[in-house]
Amino acid sequence: MNFDPAQLHQYYSGLSDDELRSQHALGPQGFAAPQVWHIVDAAFQGRFGEGPTADQTEATGPAVEPQLAGIGGWLVLPAIGFVLTPIVGVVSLIAALGRFADVAAAGYGGLYVLELVVNLGLGAFLIYAATRFFGKRSNAPSTIIALLIANLVASALLLVIGLLAATEDFALESGKHLVGRIIGAALWIPYFRVSKRVKATFVN
Repeated sequence: MNFDPAQLHQYYSGLSDDELRSQHALGPQGFAAPQVWHIVDAAFQGRFGEGPTADQTEATGPAVEPQLAGIGGWLVLPAIGFVLTPIVGVVSLIAALGRFADVAAAGYGGLYVLELVVNLGLGAFLIYAATRFFGKRSNAPSTIIALLIANLVASALLLVIGLLAATEDFALESGKHLVGRIIGAALWIPYFRVSKRVKATFVN
């Protein structure tokens, strides 16, 4: 004898509290017990609060630790970086513009301009990431990870261009930047993905 689980659920949902307790204790004859009691238990728990429903479990999500919320611990390091890097970037840009004439005279003007444009774009991205970070926005971790990846890609492309153009000094400088950014990404991408402090802080 086959029974539709949806019909069984509808049947038990229509019972009064006393009837449901009686059916839950004794069981109606003729029903396959493993199927029936699964539905009865679900109905009974939903009616009498003996356990969370599936919707309630999904709504709560993973537990966070409120005591970790805030820019502290290891998050102090990127916070310092977000403050100092734009300042250093402006100073470096001014110095780079002052050297442009000499670099152009040496025949590397095009590469130099390309590097300046890439760095300006990364600087703008960094400022945007900083607003997410200090605003404790929920998308701050993913934005910072994207910034780290963008830095990696930009350094790799500049290195390849420098090697193809046979500009040893330019390629060497790009290579140094690439190594540093690989190390930074290897450290910070896992941190922003799994840190409990990150999960507790960036919730706005």
